[in-house]
Amino acid sequence: MAWASQHALSLESVLELSEKTGLPLDQLLRGTTAAEVSVHRPREVDAPGVLVDDPQRGIRMTSMVIPSRGSATPPSQPGHSSGMLLVGVGFVRVVHSSSRVVLRQGDALRVAGGSVLSIRNIGDVNALVFHLSYR
Repeated sequence: MAWASQHALSLESVLELSEKTGLPLDQLLRGTTAAEVSVHRPREVDAPGVLVDDPQRGIRMTSMVIPSRGSATPPSQPGHSSGMLLVGVGFVRVVHSSSRVVLRQGDALRVAGGSVLSIRNIGDVNALVFHLSYR
C-alpha cells in the first residue's frame, strides 16, 4: 500500500490537470476512445506525398517539397470544396483563382472557394508545404 500512496495523484492534482489541459475529468481518467484518435502512417510506395487519405471522412493531406525558385500545384480532389495550405518551411507565393498571397513558415491559408492555381517558392531554401483538402 505504501507504493500506491507514494505514486498516486491527489484529487486536487487531477482536478488541476483537468483544468489546465481543458480535458473533462472523465476523459482524463479514461483516456480517449479509438474513434477519437486514429494514426495514419503514409506509405510512399502507394502514393508519394500523401500523408492522410480518408475518403470515408472526406479528408486528404499531402506534402510538397518545392525547390528554391520552383513551383507546384496542389493535387485537386473531386468533391472537396474546401482546403488549407500550411507552410512548414520556407517562403511561398500562392496564386489563387481570385487573389495572390505570400506565406511564410508557420502560416496557414484557408481556401473556402475557388482554387489554388500555383504555389511558388520565393525563398532560397526548399519549401515544405502541406495541403489539406476536405468536404
